[in-house]
Amino acid sequence: MTQDEQLAQLDAATRSIALVRDAIATSDTDTALALIDRALRDIQTSLDATDQALEQLQVVQDSSISAQQEMRAAKEALQPSEPVPPPVGYTATTSRDATPKPPPPTLGPAGFRFTDPTFGSPLVRVTDEHTGGGCIRVASNSHISAWNCDSTTFYCVNEGGGALFFQLNNGQPQKLEASCGSYIEPAFSYVDPNRIWCAGGANQRTIYTYDLATGDSTVVCDLDQQYPELPLANTYVGCTLTTDADVWVSFFGGTGQDSHRYLHHSKAGLYDFVQATGSHIHAVTLERTGRYVIVCATGPDISAGRAQMTVWDTETGGLTPLTKLPGGHDSCGYGSWVNQDCCTSTRYDGLQWQYRALATPEQTRDVINPPLDPQEIYISDHSSWRNNTGKDHEPFFSFTYRRTPDGTEPAPWRAWDDEIIGVTPDGSGTVYRFAHHQSDASQDFWAQPIGNVAPNGRWAIFTSNWQRTLANQRQDVFLVELR
Repeated sequence: MTQDEQLAQLDAATRSIALVRDAIATSDTDTALALIDRALRDIQTSLDATDQALEQLQVVQDSSISAQQEMRAAKEALQPSEPVPPPVGYTATTSRDATPKPPPPTLGPAGFRFTDPTFGSPLVRVTDEHTGGGCIRVASNSHISAWNCDSTTFYCVNEGGGALFFQLNNGQPQKLEASCGSYIEPAFSYVDPNRIWCAGGANQRTIYTYDLATGDSTVVCDLDQQYPELPLANTYVGCTLTTDADVWVSFFGGTGQDSHRYLHHSKAGLYDFVQATGSHIHAVTLERTGRYVIVCATGPDISAGRAQMTVWDTETGGLTPLTKLPGGHDSCGYGSWVNQDCCTSTRYDGLQWQYRALATPEQTRDVINPPLDPQEIYISDHSSWRNNTGKDHEPFFSFTYRRTPDGTEPAPWRAWDDEIIGVTPDGSGTVYRFAHHQSDASQDFWAQPIGNVAPNGRWAIFTSNWQRTLANQRQDVFLVELR
């Protein structure tokens, strides 16, 4: 019965009761009794209609509850409570055969999807000359968490240093309208997928977080208020790094690059690195548990004979200068560190890495054994190990680039040259090969193929000038799917 029909029944019962009242008032007993019977029938009909409506409502309610339960079950099936861990191995080739880099494929605009012609990995062009902000690149510091903790969002930087955020939708990057306001390269939280750590404030020495979902900013540490005794006027923050449980570290206190002297660790507090070592800070790496901070000294300090790399144990306060094979770009695992240097026991080769436990940092081992043939000297890399889940089983990702110094002949082409590779750190020598990055690194620093791997180990972003074929020989950001 419809709502209108139910209302009509109630109106009829109401009119019958009114007639009974009038009949009683005029002492017409027979008429009153007849009207009472009629009113009772109308009321019963109304009650029956109401019961029927309630039964129908219960059926609708039961159906709604059942539908909600089915939707929740479907959502749980699509989004399991435990995220899928990063792969330890991939289906990509591990061949050591030389595969010379082909001419760069012709590209479409931002969003253009294509396949690496040699290795078959899916790629996407993320940015182009219309993205805005001049050249667009991956953050210069590959230690920074440029991906959020659930591997759905990443950022790039424009020529002015501003961060541009992109969200993955079925493997397709979509630019977000968000601006965190950080003047340094920001760092995503390891806990909250929307939180990102920044530096700025009126004094330019405030560490704060920005929420991509709400646009809200929250002050974490005003270094002027935290350390009023320090001479910080006209200085700035050089870098902020995050790691597991959102332990973080910043270095600061300089008026320009390579003039910083202080470290602030979210658990250990302040450390005056110049006072302790005599060296200023060029860069830092934060080990994944947050216990160890690896500090890289500046070029002049290294030339003066001071340690290139120093390990700060934030739990004991101890400093350990690294004297054994400390060179090259690097990545941190859990209590461990890998860096591109050679060699512990093999013959020299440019593509060799050292693995060491930071508790005993002078004990090293070669990652690649045996090294590739023929020997190659002039080759460098940038590496990223954000996909490490705690036992150093997953490969670290290396973005290699050949160099030919003036007066030297180009080396014979080998496997891994100018490639995006996943290097297994267990010493087996297994290296997965995904794509040629197609960047001519001789252009300038920003043309180096700096890359950053997602926490789920299934995506990586990298910078490329596409062999200088892009508009105005610009650099852009590309996304590779890791299979």
